[in-house]
Amino acid sequence: MARCTACESLVGAKQSTPAHAALKSIDRKRYKTVGWHTGYITNYKCSECGTKWTLDKDKQDAHAGWAEQSD
Repeated sequence: MARCTACESLVGAKQSTPAHAALKSIDRKRYKTVGWHTGYITNYKCSECGTKWTLDKDKQDAHAGWAEQSD
């Protein structure tokens, strides 16, 4: 199934971009890096188009953000 318009807006989005209304949180995991700072990985699924997303929130990683999950 193709991504909905709201999911299209998350492609390449930064970690500060909020989840859209149709995204439902599936689970959340906390991790610690070598430098001992904490980050969070949250998995989402869109109730409109079924696209699965991962949001990596890590204040020390400028590349963290939204990524589509592949099945």
